[in-house]
Amino acid sequence: MGEGGFTGVQLTPISLSAPTIILTIAVADAIHIFAGARGAMQRGLDRKEALIESVSLNFAPVGITSVTTIIGFLTLNFSDSPPFHHLGIFIAVGILAAWLRSIFFLPALASFMPFKFKSKELSDAPGFMRRIADFVVGRATYVLGGTAVFAAVAIAFIPTIELNDQWTKYFSPRLEFRQAVEATNPLFGTEPMEFIIDSGAPGNVTNPDFLDVVDEFTAWLRDQDEVVTHAFAVSDIMKRLNRNLNNEDPAFAQVPDVKELAAQYLLVYELSLPYGLDLNDRIDIDRQTTRVTATTRDVTTEQTKTFIAEAEAWVEENGNGVATVEVTGAKKLFAFVAQRNIEAMFEGAAYLVIAIVAILSLTFQSFRVGLMSLIPNALPVLITFGLWAALVGTVGFSVAAAGAVAVGLVVDFTVHFLAKYLRATRDKGQSVADGIRYAFDTAGTAILATTVILSAGFAVLVTSSFKFNADLGLLTAISIIMAMMVNFFLLPSLLMLRAKKSSNSLEISNLKEAA
Repeated sequence: MGEGGFTGVQLTPISLSAPTIILTIAVADAIHIFAGARGAMQRGLDRKEALIESVSLNFAPVGITSVTTIIGFLTLNFSDSPPFHHLGIFIAVGILAAWLRSIFFLPALASFMPFKFKSKELSDAPGFMRRIADFVVGRATYVLGGTAVFAAVAIAFIPTIELNDQWTKYFSPRLEFRQAVEATNPLFGTEPMEFIIDSGAPGNVTNPDFLDVVDEFTAWLRDQDEVVTHAFAVSDIMKRLNRNLNNEDPAFAQVPDVKELAAQYLLVYELSLPYGLDLNDRIDIDRQTTRVTATTRDVTTEQTKTFIAEAEAWVEENGNGVATVEVTGAKKLFAFVAQRNIEAMFEGAAYLVIAIVAILSLTFQSFRVGLMSLIPNALPVLITFGLWAALVGTVGFSVAAAGAVAVGLVVDFTVHFLAKYLRATRDKGQSVADGIRYAFDTAGTAILATTVILSAGFAVLVTSSFKFNADLGLLTAISIIMAMMVNFFLLPSLLMLRAKKSSNSLEISNLKEAA
């Protein structure tokens, strides 16, 4: 937060969630250091030796997870919304600070702290993690099949998600502002939508044919009572003036049929306005375009998009070659903001995926391992959105950030599990099954504790009165829990089946050579 203050990064309702997220991730880094030290001390090492071994064991995994998480949050800069940029920068700097302090400051501090763990042989401790490992190793095919079916069912709901960004719904119902908006919405609507109608040439605003189109379009808007509560246009001024200047005869409550007369009416009206007011709020200075204002109800994003499309289609069909329309206003902005951000974040997610594969492939010296790691990293996010689609059904602005944030975080579990597994199989020469057991023994407890802390930390955001923070917290918390389940069940099963396939291929090759 201090670096943000020095560099001018702004605090917004979105970036205000950064301290909670940074604190949560920083604690998660520390857990792996202490978990490694605990395991070493249980094998009989003293405190300092255990800390040295833990830092040695976790230096690469913690560093890799910090880098991937930093990249994940920096992809928020692909968003069109500056508050997303602020959130990503805050957290990226915070994660870097957490990594430096976890690797350097924490072990130094812990070396002076009086703590100890009861010694016991790891292989003689069939604890909770060892029982999970034995279950997965013994039933790898069934575990893989069950996990795949669950994931497929959840993911199948993703196409049913509906984008809905009503800015008034960004605020909790307990806030007075939200209550006032919902109370006035049925009567007066909530916000204007502007329709900029172009006559095609300067001075054509007073063209009777153009004014007829504007008047008919305004009448059409008033008929859309499910969306529109009130509509106003320059044609209303013309009709009123025409009636006023013709002895209030109702027969003259229509737009003038002569261009010169309409121009004179506008001049009379503008001269009658109080000092400082003119028609420039309704007609541009060249007298080429005019705006029709429609006050709209607090309708859903899909209703807004449908209404805009129908309005544009009406002008195109009934403009008679004298009018075109452009729709603008905050209502339109929020109708498309989620879609634009999601498209931008997909681009950022693509770079994130490439970075994860490249980093893990280099770290584990195997492109196949790096590619396989995509499954336990991407699947939890997809499952989460599937569950969200089934239980909630709608997403908004917050979904643009949740995907990248979740992928950047859940890679933590995969890195630590694979690092411990490869240490056992490559460095110690253990079998695949024993390597999985070793990964559960050395990383399982830390992953479980990290899951509890991360999910609880992000779940705190659910209490926010700002919908973006609440949705981001809940989506990320669910993704983290799903990531733990995938890394505990799917990833070991994939490793077992991959080893079995390699073993079968080797046997077939040996038989062919023997033959």
